[in-house]
Amino acid sequence: MNVHSSFFTDQDAKSQFYLTDISVDHTDDAANGDHSSLDMTELVIFGLTDAPDGKSFPLVKASRGQWKVEASIELPKCVKGIEIITRSKEGWDVGFTHLDYFNLQTGAIDSECGKNTGGLTPMHLY
Repeated sequence: MNVHSSFFTDQDAKSQFYLTDISVDHTDDAANGDHSSLDMTELVIFGLTDAPDGKSFPLVKASRGQWKVEASIELPKCVKGIEIITRSKEGWDVGFTHLDYFNLQTGAIDSECGKNTGGLTPMHLY
């Protein structure tokens, strides 16, 4: 999974991070066979403040073996990370990853949450 983050300032002049340019890539693997018929249609994120039971985002096919989310996703403050799954059009969970994230700008202790902060660390879908 490829992700980028962007730093925005909201109306109250508080900084906030968003995931942007999110894409999911599938590569065929000799051990797993040909999955050319795989069609991922949904990205579900757990750990967002406004959706404790998970929030769904549609995946749009970008090219063979690649899908993208056409939205920016606000990252909640004061949590260690988020869980992400991808689902096929049949509703099967076909990928999972965990994203740890921290304050990208300062890399210091986050005084609002009292935790050490560093940088966004993406992990791959399996």
